[in-house]
Amino acid sequence: MATPTSTKTRALADLMVAALVDANASHSLHYSQTQASCLVSRVIAGIGEPRLVELGAGSGDDLSVLRWTASERARVFDAMRACVDIHAQLVSFFGSDGSVSDNVADCVATAYEKSDVLPEALISPGPDAVVSNRIDSTLRAAFQACS
Repeated sequence: MATPTSTKTRALADLMVAALVDANASHSLHYSQTQASCLVSRVIAGIGEPRLVELGAGSGDDLSVLRWTASERARVFDAMRACVDIHAQLVSFFGSDGSVSDNVADCVATAYEKSDVLPEALISPGPDAVVSNRIDSTLRAAFQACS
C-alpha cells in the first residue's frame, strides 16, 4: 500500500497513526508503528482524506470512535485484517489471564472472527448497549462451545 504523499495527507496519516499506537493500552488490539501505518494508508486510500476529515480523523481519537457507515466500517475492518494478525491478538487477549487453555482461546477467537459482531466490536463509537449485548452473547456462546 502506498504511503500518502501530499503534505496535508501525510500530516493526517501521522496523526491517525499516533492515535492508534497511543490507544494500545485501552484496546484489545495493539498496533505496532508498522501495523498502524499500514492500516492508516489503506484507510486513507479506501475512504479518502475529505471523508476522514469530515469524520474527525486526526483529532487524537483512534479509528474506533469515528462514526463510520456500514460500508466504511467494512473497509476499515478489511484494512485491519490485512495489516494486523487479529486472530493471534484475540487468542492472546482471551488467554491472557491464564483461566483458559491456548486451545480454548484459539477456538473462541476463531468463533468470534466468524461472527458478524467483530467489526462492530473493534470499530464502534463508544458504548452501545445493543452492540455490547451482541458481543456478550457471541462470546458466551463461543466459550460454551469451546470449553
